[in-house]
Amino acid sequence: TLGDDCNIEYYEQLGNAIEHADSPQRHDIFLSYFQLSDQIAASLDAEQCWSLYLAQLALLLRSINNELLPNHWRRACYEVLNKPLLSLQRLATTTEKKCQLNAYYIQINKQITKVFNLHPF
Repeated sequence: TLGDDCNIEYYEQLGNAIEHADSPQRHDIFLSYFQLSDQIAASLDAEQCWSLYLAQLALLLRSINNELLPNHWRRACYEVLNKPLLSLQRLATTTEKKCQLNAYYIQINKQITKVFNLHPF
């Protein structure tokens, strides 16, 4: 429906604004982004939700690792990593998904540790 298309378009705009720190003083953008994703996820099946939350996780990790972004923004992205991770954890009901999620946790731990060691913020 048209309303859903508008929601998805706005959701993508918010994601781009987060990834590029278009409004680095607007930390409420994260709340809007995650609330809208929850609305979108309500009409998706489990696999589609899994993909949605993986994309959120990837977006946040790219932002954290982007040295061109202000450090306070990278920290804000780090502080909201738990949202997609908890959503993925809720969806990880099979052994395969649990193993996949565990691999993401290990990858995140390595990436975040590297970022914090090289560029404490």
